[in-house]
Amino acid sequence: MEELNADQSSQLNEFTRIMNQIEEAARNTSGDWDGDGKEEFATESEEFQTHFEEVRSAFMDLINAGDETSEAYNAALTKLRSAF
Repeated sequence: MEELNADQSSQLNEFTRIMNQIEEAARNTSGDWDGDGKEEFATESEEFQTHFEEVRSAFMDLINAGDETSEAYNAALTKLRSAF
């Protein structure tokens, strides 16, 4: 379980790094954009940010569930060992 948690945390960090790069590129593009489509691009950028936060939050929920499962599993093993 600990390895799974480490893998998930690593994947979250990589996901966040990549998404932050995409967000920065979009922000830079938006800042340079002038004329047709700018408003639509800004709307799309806001929607992207919302989805990014939803995925990041889901990743955190997954990692936290793994932590809770690992803790409960270790507690059950400890109790089982002490019973026998």
